[in-house]
Amino acid sequence: MIIGRRILAPAGPRRDAARASIAAPIEPLLLRDDEAAVLLGVSRRTVATLAAAGQLTPIHPAGMRMRRFARAELVSLAERWIQNATSEDPTL
Repeated sequence: MIIGRRILAPAGPRRDAARASIAAPIEPLLLRDDEAAVLLGVSRRTVATLAAAGQLTPIHPAGMRMRRFARAELVSLAERWIQNATSEDPTL
């Protein structure tokens, strides 16, 4: 189809698949303190406390002043919290 001087390709399954892959949200693998706090549902101070206690490993990518935390480690920590919460004795 030609509109003015632009030629538009017809929509089809191949083009729709390309649009879907472009529109998919990209989740970063490394998160800042504030992003880690949001993911865990805690404050930034709690994230700092967890890092100081060795429960989270801070990553310092080359050339970056701020530390980052691996999304996989944050998810693993949250899963441990959930497992511990569900395995506690409900009669207490």
